[in-house]
Amino acid sequence: MFKHYIKAFITFLLCFPLFSQENEPMTIPIDYEHFGTVYDIVEYKAKNEILIASEKGLFRYTGKVLSPLHSESDETFHKIYLQENNIFALSFNNSIYQLKNDSLLLIQHFEENIKDIVVIKDSIFVTTPNSLFVGQNTNFKKIDFGIDQYHHGFIKTKNAYFLIQQSHNTIDLYNLQKQCKIPTQFKKSVRKVFTSEENNYLVSENMVYEFDQKSGQINMRFDLPIRLLNVKLYDIKIQKNGLITIGHNDGLSIWIPKQQKWKHYYQGTPIHAISFDQFENIWMGTKYEGVLQIPSTEIMKNDMSSILQRKERIVTSYLTEEYLFLGTNLGSLISWNFAQGIKKVIHLRKNGEVQSIVHKGDFLYVYCDQLFVIDLTTQSVIESENVHSTKAIFVDDELFVATSEDFQNLTKSIKTDKGKWHNSIHYSKEENLFYLGTKTGLKIVNRNDFSVVTTVEKERKIIEALQLNNDIYLFDFIGEAIGYRSGKITNLPIDNIRKVTKIGDNEVLCYNKTEVVLYNANIDQVRKINFIAQLTKGNDIVNISKNKTDLFITTLSDVYIIHNYSEFLYQTPPKDLALIISQKNGKIITETINLSHNNKGIELFLKTNKDLSFFTNYELYYTLGNQDERTKIEANQQNAFQFNMAFVPEGNSTLEFILKTNENTTNYPVKIYVNSPFYKSFWFILVVFISVILLLFGIQKKRLSTMRKENLKRIQEERLKARVFKSELTAIRSQMNPHFVFNTLSSIQLKIAKKETGAAFKMVQKFSSLMRGILNYSQKELISLKQELDILNNYLELERNRFEDEMNIEMNINEEMDLEDFRIPSLITQPIAENSIHHGLKHKHGEKKISIILHKIDDLSYTLEISDNGIGIEKANQINQENNKSDSFAMQAIRKRITYINSLNEISVDLEVSSTDQGTKTTIKVKEND
Repeated sequence: MFKHYIKAFITFLLCFPLFSQENEPMTIPIDYEHFGTVYDIVEYKAKNEILIASEKGLFRYTGKVLSPLHSESDETFHKIYLQENNIFALSFNNSIYQLKNDSLLLIQHFEENIKDIVVIKDSIFVTTPNSLFVGQNTNFKKIDFGIDQYHHGFIKTKNAYFLIQQSHNTIDLYNLQKQCKIPTQFKKSVRKVFTSEENNYLVSENMVYEFDQKSGQINMRFDLPIRLLNVKLYDIKIQKNGLITIGHNDGLSIWIPKQQKWKHYYQGTPIHAISFDQFENIWMGTKYEGVLQIPSTEIMKNDMSSILQRKERIVTSYLTEEYLFLGTNLGSLISWNFAQGIKKVIHLRKNGEVQSIVHKGDFLYVYCDQLFVIDLTTQSVIESENVHSTKAIFVDDELFVATSEDFQNLTKSIKTDKGKWHNSIHYSKEENLFYLGTKTGLKIVNRNDFSVVTTVEKERKIIEALQLNNDIYLFDFIGEAIGYRSGKITNLPIDNIRKVTKIGDNEVLCYNKTEVVLYNANIDQVRKINFIAQLTKGNDIVNISKNKTDLFITTLSDVYIIHNYSEFLYQTPPKDLALIISQKNGKIITETINLSHNNKGIELFLKTNKDLSFFTNYELYYTLGNQDERTKIEANQQNAFQFNMAFVPEGNSTLEFILKTNENTTNYPVKIYVNSPFYKSFWFILVVFISVILLLFGIQKKRLSTMRKENLKRIQEERLKARVFKSELTAIRSQMNPHFVFNTLSSIQLKIAKKETGAAFKMVQKFSSLMRGILNYSQKELISLKQELDILNNYLELERNRFEDEMNIEMNINEEMDLEDFRIPSLITQPIAENSIHHGLKHKHGEKKISIILHKIDDLSYTLEISDNGIGIEKANQINQENNKSDSFAMQAIRKRITYINSLNEISVDLEVSSTDQGTKTTIKVKEND
C-alpha cells in the first residue's frame, strides 16, 4: 500500500535541528524609546493609571495613552512616592519634586545622595545613607546619626513610620513621629531592603525576611533560589495569593504557589521594578525594553520566529497530550514537546504546504503534497503516498482522507464522491456514517459500502461538521451554525469562518483570522471572546487546540498557551465598568460644560475605570442632540479616545456617549451650554430697542406734522380726481346717442300715423324699459348679466324696428347658466352693439346681421361675444373721415371703465376686438375673483 523509504535516506533528507526554550509569560511592551531605563513603577489607583519613573522622565500610563509629566529641567527619576492624592518623585540628581497639574514642581535639592522619602501629614522625611532631613516645602532641618549608622530606607506599619538603621550587624528602627530608636533582635548584615506600602522585605545572605507590621518582628519568609545568590536584586513583590516576583539583573523569577516551584524568565534583561495593579497585571520596568505588562502568569507566549526560515509561516497545527505539531508553508513540520520545551524540525517537501495533521497511536499522518506517515518514537518519515490535496484525515483501524477530488479509504483503496471538494470529516460510530463538509454542502457516506447516503446541497461552504447536544451541527463559511437534525439555524457574529474547535460536549470555538466566538449549542448562546483577538493582534489565527486544562492558540509565527483557560473563556466583563469623561486639563466632567460665545469648540478625552485591565474590551459611540444614528469613536495614534467638536452652537446642547460591551450598553449624557454674546442678551437688545424707538420717535414726531399736512392734501387731491374720474365714467355710461333717441321717437310717431298702434305701443314699452335701465344702472359699477342682456336686447329690438327689419339679430345664450349668478360692468354692451350697427352695418349693402353669443367657462367665468357682418373698423373709419365725422368715442371710454373695474379687484375683465372687411367681433371675458 505505502511506498517504503530507506531509513538512511530519510535521515539524510530530514536533518532536523533541536531547540530547547522555556515558555515565557505573554507580555505587552511599551516602547523603550519613550523611557530609556525604567527604575520605578507605581499604580495610582485614584486615577486608574500607573506612574513610571525612568531615565527620560516621569510618565503616566492609562492602559491606552502614555503621556509625559513635565519638569523644570530634564531629570532621571528613580523613585515615586504616593501619599493619598499627592505624588512625589525622587531624581538621581537628589532633587524632590511634587506633581501639580501634570507638572513636576521642585521642592528641594540636596547635596547628599537620597535613598528614600516618606510624607507624614505635612512633613516630608528624606533619608541619606547616614542622615535624616525633616521639613515642609523648602525648609528642612538635618538630623545626623553618625557614620556608624547606615540607612536602608523607610517602612510603614499600621501605627507608625520607621527608618531602618543598621549598625554593624544590628538592625534598629527609628520612629519618625516619636523621634526615638527601637532596637530589634535581628543580628545579621542586610544585603538590601525592599519597602512599599504593602510589603517590607529584607534580604540577608540567601534569605528573605519580612517585617511583620502587627508585631514589629522581623521573620524569615523564604529562601532565595540558588540561581539568584550572586545576582544583583532590584525589587521583590509578594501578592496575597502567595505569588512571589523578584526582579534582578538577569530577568524575572516567579514563585508559583500552585506548582510549588520557581520559574525564571527574560534571561539577560535586567528588571529594575515590579508592580501589581488591581487587575492582577504585573508591570515590569526594565533596562533595555522599557515597560513590560504581563496580563496573567497563566498566559504564555512562544515565539517561533527563530525556528522559521525567511518568509516561512505556520499554516496548520495539531495537539497531542505531549506535543504540538506545527506545519508551515514551506513544507516543514515542527515537533514541539511543550512539557520539556524541546522543538524539532522535520523537513517534508521544500516547496509544499502542510495542509492537515492527524495523530493515532505511535504515528503521525501529515499531508504536504503527499501523505506522510511519521514514526513518533524516532520522529522520522517511514511511508508516504500520493493523494490529492487533502484537507482532512481520519484514522482508526483504517485511514481515510477527504481531498479536493474525492473521499478515500486508503486502507482498502476505495473512493467515492468524485469531483467534490471536501473540507472536513466527522465520523459517527453509532451510525457508522461519515459526515463530510464540502464546498457546496454536506455529504453523508456509509462506511460499510462507501455509498453516498444523503446529499444536502446548501450552496454554501461547510467548514466543519461536529456532534453537539445529540445533533450534528454544520458550520458554514458565512457564519451560521445549522443543526442537521433539528433544522435550527443560529447566526454567529462572525463571517469567513476558518476553523471550528470543539471544547466541550456542547461548546465550540469558531474563528476566522482575527475574531473568536464561543457557541453553546445546548442553550443556543453566542459570546465573542475578545481577549484572544487582543492576544494575537496583528497576527492571523491559524488554529486553536485544547487539552484538559490548556488552550493552545497558533498564529503565523507564535503559539500562545492559556493555562486553566476556563478562567478566561467564561469570565464576564466587570459590572462596575464605567466611562470617565475629562477635559484636556484632566478635569472630569460631572456637570454642564459652560462655554463662552467665542469658544474654539470642545475637546474631550474618554477612558474607562478599567483601562489598565488587559481583558477590558469595549467600543465607544456618540450621538448629538436628537440624532438616532450612532457614530463610532476610533482611538487615535496615541490609542486615546478623543472627541473634538470644532463648533458648538449657542444655547443648550446634549452630547451623549455610549459605552458598549458584549453584554451591556450604557449611555453617558454630557450637557453643554454656550453663552450668547452680550449684544445678543435680552437686556442689551432691550436697551438698543428702546433707544432706537426713542430716536425714531423724535425724528418722526418732527416730520409728522409736515407729513400729515402733505398726506391730507394728497388725499384730498386723490379723492377729487377719483370723483372726477367716476363722474366721467358715469357720464359715459349714461350718455345716449341723440340720433338714436330722435330716430326711435320718429319711428314710434310713424307707427302711430300708420295706425299701427300695437307695434307703436311695443316700441314705447321697450324704449321706456331701455331708458329706465340706463337711468337705474348708470350709478352702479356692476350689475347682473341678466340685467345687462335685457338692456342690450331692448336696444337691439328698437334698432331693428328703426331699420324696418332689414337687420337680423341672433341671440345664443347658454340656457344652463343662471344669469343672476354672474356679474358684468354696467351698460358695457350697448355702446359696443351701437358701434356695430352705426359703423359696421349702416354702410353695408345686403344682409345685415348682429350676433350675441354667451359661453360659460366655469362656475366663476364666462365670455360674451358681440359680432357683426359689417364693413369692418378700417373701412368705417375711412368713410367717417370722408364725411368729416369723428371716430367712435365708445371704445376708449369702455377701456377706461375696464381699467377702473379691474382696480376694484371684484371681477377681472378682458376685452378683445378683432375686425376684417367681413365684420367685427368683440369678446368680453369676465372672471369673478375669489
